[in-house]
Amino acid sequence: MQSNWRSPPHPVAKSAEQGSRITGHTGKSAEDERVAAGSAVARKQGNAGGAKGPCCLYLIRQRMIKTPVSLQDLRRTIYVKAKAEPTWRFWGLYVHVCKMETLHEAYRVAKQNHGAPGIDGVTFAAIEIRGMESFLNQIRDELVSHTFQPMPARKREIPKDGGTKVRVIPCIRDRVVQGALKLILEPIFEADFQPG
Repeated sequence: MQSNWRSPPHPVAKSAEQGSRITGHTGKSAEDERVAAGSAVARKQGNAGGAKGPCCLYLIRQRMIKTPVSLQDLRRTIYVKAKAEPTWRFWGLYVHVCKMETLHEAYRVAKQNHGAPGIDGVTFAAIEIRGMESFLNQIRDELVSHTFQPMPARKREIPKDGGTKVRVIPCIRDRVVQGALKLILEPIFEADFQPG
């Protein structure tokens, strides 16, 4: 009978002809058989080393990596965790900022605001002519390689209540990254500020 990690192997009953042998295999010494009888060796695929633990852990990890979590589900999960455990310290969030799904949503939100171009002069129309996918891929590559550098913001004075107010306008690529950060971090702080 094969054993798995949940149940230890059942000892095999000795027959009179086997004597001190446990398995009855003549190729092993009695000492080797005693050692083999005391240890549980898993015989399932993925656990060839005989480790004690779930043999399907490798397969579970593969499914976890391949299973996409939608941005909405991720935000909900972060919110629920932050609400349930206010002192919880989140880690590994940067990976989610770099996801294409997050960058797509941040681009969509930035475009919805109909903002003016930043100091580089690039507009949403220019980005879409050159290709939004290549624009977002470039941002993602810079974020993943930790080479992203925000550009200086364009300053513009606007009249306000008898005086002027300086308005700072970041370029679109910076707005997309800021939006991606907001999408991932907002549920954590929202849980702190929302009552109930």
